[in-house]
Amino acid sequence: MKKGFTLVELIAVLVILAIIALIVTPNIMVSIKAYKNQMYDTEIQALESAAGNWAADNPSEIPADDTFSLIITIKDLTDNFYFDKNVVDAKNGGKFDDDGHYTFVIISCKKIVDEFNAHEPTYDYTYEAYSSIKEYVKAKAVEYAKDNLLTAESTDISLNDELITNKYINTNIKYVSSTEFLILSNYNITITAIPNSDNEYEYTAEID
Repeated sequence: MKKGFTLVELIAVLVILAIIALIVTPNIMVSIKAYKNQMYDTEIQALESAAGNWAADNPSEIPADDTFSLIITIKDLTDNFYFDKNVVDAKNGGKFDDDGHYTFVIISCKKIVDEFNAHEPTYDYTYEAYSSIKEYVKAKAVEYAKDNLLTAESTDISLNDELITNKYINTNIKYVSSTEFLILSNYNITITAIPNSDNEYEYTAEID
């Protein structure tokens, strides 16, 4: 006749399982977060491609120089079947169009002029998609930190003094739709600089 487990043996098994869980769970969470971020980046690229397709169909709407940037909202893209409204925001949860038009793409143009006038000007278009206004501001704050090689562990910057004055954020904006929504409050922005093994810095930005 087989004997069952004793209480001590059961406790030992539970302790071993708990230890394994403590070791494995952080790695699983890191992997899940990395996967979500990767999916989010793919979705953002799809939004930018959708805006590029819209621009190709509407050339008269897009800027022909750097005097202004054009914003097209996800609602503009989904209503005109350039983007699937059922796509889920992998990083933040929910659908991208849950907030109506607060997911958007900024279309900008840089006019490149031949200094010798040997060729006609060319135009370099960029498409930048953001899931929210705060994501937009945080991305521009990180750009500012990289360009200025900030090394302090924590640095507070001003939206107006650093980002707008130095043209990281363009306030001369037009909208595809009639609704203007990019209201830039004077957010409190904190940049964190973390050195890595290559003696370079990785930056994150948080907004209060």
